[in-house]
Amino acid sequence: MVSVHHKTAARASSLGFTIRACPFINKSGTSFIVERTDTPDRYEWARGGNPKDALDQAILEYATWIEKKSDNVVVMAEYYRDKYNQKDGQCGDIVSKAMAGLEHTVVCNVAKINGIDHSVYDHLNNGMRRMNIGNRLRGKLRRGEDVIIGDETIKAEEYSHD
Repeated sequence: MVSVHHKTAARASSLGFTIRACPFINKSGTSFIVERTDTPDRYEWARGGNPKDALDQAILEYATWIEKKSDNVVVMAEYYRDKYNQKDGQCGDIVSKAMAGLEHTVVCNVAKINGIDHSVYDHLNNGMRRMNIGNRLRGKLRRGEDVIIGDETIKAEEYSHD
């Protein structure tokens, strides 16, 4: 059975999520389900073939759910907000630097070029759209696929994100 990387599990736990692997749910053999037990009207927040991508999607879904339930806009935990504020609102890797400030049409073109369906993010503002597509690009890099952002090709074997 495929396991969840310890850093991904720790990140999930620190944000109140759990990730469990469910074998034989998808074609690759394993699907990862991200859950919360403190939301009785909704336990499952995301599902996918990659635990890190599923967690990113769950965080976005949970933030949207919180926003709809209250007047508070919670996009990321304060711990991560503080870390990102130290780096001009970015995680600081090559993907965030390449995507910084790109306009809506350019972000959509980056998604298309890399085989990502950008329409699932049409309900989001451009910053959130750019962030989500950037997360999907990072997932491709982690899986060993090169990505293209503008005139730059980021090689998977050269990508590193701490």
